Amino acid sequence: MRVKVCLFGPDGSGKTTAAKILAAYLRRRGIKARISWMRGTHTAASLLARAMRRLGLKGVSNPYYGIDVPPALYRLWWALEFLSALPIWIARYALPRNVVGDRCLVDLVIWVAATTDTKFLKTVWARAALALARDCVPVYLRVPLEVAELRRRGPAPPRAPLVHALYDALARVLGATEIDTSLSGPAETAVEILRMTLDGTGRGCSTARAL
Repeated sequence: MRVKVCLFGPDGSGKTTAAKILAAYLRRRGIKARISWMRGTHTAASLLARAMRRLGLKGVSNPYYGIDVPPALYRLWWALEFLSALPIWIARYALPRNVVGDRCLVDLVIWVAATTDTKFLKTVWARAALALARDCVPVYLRVPLEVAELRRRGPAPPRAPLVHALYDALARVLGATEIDTSLSGPAETAVEILRMTLDGTGRGCSTARAL
């Protein structure tokens, strides 16, 4: 059996907690599963972000680096974001192992679009990222904006209403399983993920009752 589930959703939707519970459950069932995580801005893009900050290109669009990417650099930035994330995706998700993803390429696409321009969604880089994301079972952990704000830790996400709207839209594009985490606790969310995506042979709903 091969398990590849990717949880995606805005900060505060419960991805990390649900991933830990789901991975622990699979391990108790004798399935070696690792939790993998992706963030926005990796390696080459991260180095460029740090250089931009040193050069004084400070701003609020990317709160984790404190920079605004100049529009003239968007195309370069978009390519770097995808190409920097690709080796991480291959190492953590594409290899033949059981994976529970806490953030994935869907989150990366939305992060780049929100911190630069939504025109990114029409690029070859965004389309390639979403195509690769389909290699996993996508599970969208949805949460109302006001609930996410109460739960969130760390810097405020850029353009939060836009981020939530993008998650809703891309979840529909991917045909992802959707779970509203404002209506259930972490354990119930994990059960629902199992019920809707996995059973003892990899698909179906039978194991959720045993959690």
